[in-house]
Amino acid sequence: MQYYVIGPDGSKYGPADIPTLKQWAAENRLDPDAILEDFNTGQRTAAAQVQGIFETGAPGSPIPTTTATTEAQRGQMSQQLPSGAAGPSLYDSPVGNMPPGYYTRGTADDGSKEITLSYVFSAIGFVCCPVIFSVLGIVYAGKAEAKGNLSAKGAKTLGIISLVVGIGIGVVSVLFRMGSIVRP
Repeated sequence: MQYYVIGPDGSKYGPADIPTLKQWAAENRLDPDAILEDFNTGQRTAAAQVQGIFETGAPGSPIPTTTATTEAQRGQMSQQLPSGAAGPSLYDSPVGNMPPGYYTRGTADDGSKEITLSYVFSAIGFVCCPVIFSVLGIVYAGKAEAKGNLSAKGAKTLGIISLVVGIGIGVVSVLFRMGSIVRP
């Protein structure tokens, strides 16, 4: 099983499997009161309630430290910046021999940016170059749909309408101009 660690600011870190969470706990980077979110179901629970992370002692008891994390490292990870903003999170910084980027922050990218781009490109496609801009609107709507955005179908529909109407206006315009040239 894999879990996200929910940070104090609501950010998601991970996902991480039980052995990794157990290592974080041994390094005092994960305490029993930390909130974990199941990667598959989204259900949240306290770390102490997940079997296999805290094996020794009762939940809430001190976690033994390993030599991988020194007091200086723990102090550095929990520092406060002068502005009062939180310093590096315990879950952000690898400690010991972990490779850089081992701990990844989960993102909540729901495709909102792609929806916005889809609407903008579709609107431009009504006025100018529908073959380029309307198609871009449809492509970005497809990207948003792949990310699970519920507005993607409406954006894709607008892109298709923009493409058809834009091409229709272009054809009518060309025919009208051709008719104007032929007439004396």
